[in-house]
Amino acid sequence: MAKRIFRNTFITSLCGIILASLIVMGSFYDSAESQMRQALRTEANLVAQAIVSVGESYFDKFSSSEGTRITWISADGKVLYDSQVDETTMDNHISREEIALALKNGQAEVVRQSDTLSEKTMYYAKLLDDGTIIRVSCGYDTVMDMLIAIVQPMILLLLVLCVIMYAVANYTAKAVVAPLNGIDLESGTMADVRGFEEIKPLLARIRRQNVMIDTNIRELKLEHAKREDFRRDFTANISHELKTPLTSISGVSEMLMNGIIRTEDVPEFAANINKEAGRLISLVNDIILISRLEAEDLYTQKEQVDIFKLALSVKNRLEVLASKRNIKLTVTGRLVDGTEISENDSDIELTVMGVYNMLEDMIVNLCDNAIKYNVENGKVDISIIEHNKQMEIVVEDTGIGISDEDKGSVFERFYRVDKSRSKEVGGTGLGLSIVKHIVMYHGGSVNVEDRVGGGTRMVAIINK
Repeated sequence: MAKRIFRNTFITSLCGIILASLIVMGSFYDSAESQMRQALRTEANLVAQAIVSVGESYFDKFSSSEGTRITWISADGKVLYDSQVDETTMDNHISREEIALALKNGQAEVVRQSDTLSEKTMYYAKLLDDGTIIRVSCGYDTVMDMLIAIVQPMILLLLVLCVIMYAVANYTAKAVVAPLNGIDLESGTMADVRGFEEIKPLLARIRRQNVMIDTNIRELKLEHAKREDFRRDFTANISHELKTPLTSISGVSEMLMNGIIRTEDVPEFAANINKEAGRLISLVNDIILISRLEAEDLYTQKEQVDIFKLALSVKNRLEVLASKRNIKLTVTGRLVDGTEISENDSDIELTVMGVYNMLEDMIVNLCDNAIKYNVENGKVDISIIEHNKQMEIVVEDTGIGISDEDKGSVFERFYRVDKSRSKEVGGTGLGLSIVKHIVMYHGGSVNVEDRVGGGTRMVAIINK
């Protein structure tokens, strides 16, 4: 930072010095040129007055200023006198620019190449009362010579200023960085802030940032502790869930192996082994699925899925299970314009961009829970509600309901509202957790609400 401040300060100062030098030299050049013009006009006026007073004899003893040339020209352009060149050898000057302008306007100032002296020359010509013209000229290079004369001291001055600015820039860079190096980043303070009012907002920002960092660290530690607790609970839950069917399978298979079971009872015990093995397979599959959902390790291709027809398919698939307890399943829908549709409107499409199998698992798990935790002769209503950019899937039941303290936990893994009934209805305890992750995978959310009249209302919203 100090190097950057030094470099920027030095370069800026150097550019300023160079610019100032150019301005000074330009001003000097303009001033020198203006003074030369004034000197030519003054000398021309003096010579004109002398000619009027003394006449032609004035030139017999005339001596012009150093570097200045005097020329006296008749009205027809003939050179009558020249202070530097023999007038008898000179051409007629009637066509010279300054002469023509003086004859027309009374006076003229011209800078041009001299035909006689072959150098760039500044001329001033003045028309006299007798019709003759006095012309005073000076080499234009004189101005440049004066300008060149001051270049050397200007360069010397520039070098001296560069050295000074180098030292100033170096000091400034260190002076700016010094208080910043003295800031205590942990506390957001510095030893002596007097004279550095501009740093106070930075110190306040550092303190706020430190507070945010401390808060984030505490939250991360708390989150880590929660994850650790969750990991232990998950390990304990999965151990228990795996142990139950394995214990049953092990016990029955040991009885079969030892010949304790009567021959006529073997099919019943084999069916028990098959049931527990199926439960074990289902549990393992659900654990693998939810782990992949959490890790976003699902390489699936989304497609247009008709969610209304999918709900009808799930309803037909679960009707056998529902009929055992005389539970009625219904599917309805509502379009974005408010039009209500029923199961008979199978030609109407309510589509979302998603993964078919995952959306099917979501609806199956919601309906399966609604059936298992329902009452005899109950109802399960599945509603598909279309919005502009989202689709709402609602599953309502007339079952036992969910208490307020349980609503925040029903989507956790292995959480069961009615633990006494969970063993009776079966299941892995992962259904609603899988639902939550599927909905999140589709950019949505899922909530549990009380159903008007009793029961539970599950609302899943996914992006179209």
